[in-house]
Amino acid sequence: MKLYGGIDLHSNNSVVVLLDENDAVIDRQPSVDQFKWPLTPGDQ
Repeated sequence: MKLYGGIDLHSNNSVVVLLDENDAVIDRQPSVDQFKWPLTPGDQ
């Protein structure tokens, strides 16, 4: 079975999704972005 992953990025949150080859959602994980924007060199 092939799996496909994707990330929907926004300025203050993201959603990570794992789909199978029939476009069925295997897993979906929303998360709050922990970065401060804009990122600058050396930010971790």
